[in-house]
Amino acid sequence: MDIKGTTRVCGLIGNPVGHSVSPAIHNNLAQLTGKDMVYTTFKVEKGDVASAVRGAYSLNILGLNVTVPHKSEVIDSLVDIDPLAKAIGAVNTLVRVDGGFKGYNTDILGLARELEDEGIELADSKVIILGAGGAARA
Repeated sequence: MDIKGTTRVCGLIGNPVGHSVSPAIHNNLAQLTGKDMVYTTFKVEKGDVASAVRGAYSLNILGLNVTVPHKSEVIDSLVDIDPLAKAIGAVNTLVRVDGGFKGYNTDILGLARELEDEGIELADSKVIILGAGGAARA
């Protein structure tokens, strides 16, 4: 991987992040598609999210994924939030916009798409989702 001054940076913030396979997935995809991009992990301690988000913006980072335990805490550091993410109260994707980052929650979209692909219709159904994290809130 050749990193230059023009290389766009994306990454994952959370704690822990050392086990994540996201860098391998995103960096391989960037290489296969010829994108001048690198994806890495950033271990961010609880309480340091606002500083991390400000730093990411200052460093011209293009976007971030957010994992435990920061999916709710990061909301206060955003300049904008998608209505769905706001309703859920959890964000897992940050996209760079003027002045900072806009937050989205893609967990519910992924779940809905998977259920649709499996032919499962949930309209007017009552369901139980077990969990306590951002994906469960979605």
